Amino acid sequence: MVNPFGDLAKRKTNSNYSYELAVDFFGEKSPKFTLVSCQLQEQNKFKDGKPLNELANYFVLVAWPEKMVEPFRVKLPLADENGEKTTLNGAKFGDKIEFEELEMLDFSSYRKYFQAKGNPSIVSPRSIKP
Repeated sequence: MVNPFGDLAKRKTNSNYSYELAVDFFGEKSPKFTLVSCQLQEQNKFKDGKPLNELANYFVLVAWPEKMVEPFRVKLPLADENGEKTTLNGAKFGDKIEFEELEMLDFSSYRKYFQAKGNPSIVSPRSIKP
């Protein structure tokens, strides 16, 4: 019997986040994304499939409308390597931002996960004022 999924079933995925994967996926080293979140969103730790009352990390939603990429999550650490709490550095909804060391985890052909090492930087504020 022929496998209907072809090479998809045999595809080996990498279980580590990688800067090189993100560069290959986006086609550039520092893509500029549109911030879709209004603030950092918290993600709790889980144990046995149940959420604990303990923070694991933050995440923000970003989009890349110029390349027709819909909103996706980027995981951020609770603090940077100096112990400074992660912030949006004043970025607001609609601002163009970029991430320091954006990495990607290629879980499957349709499931991609992203994380960054530090705070996002504002590239340009939104052009439309509320």
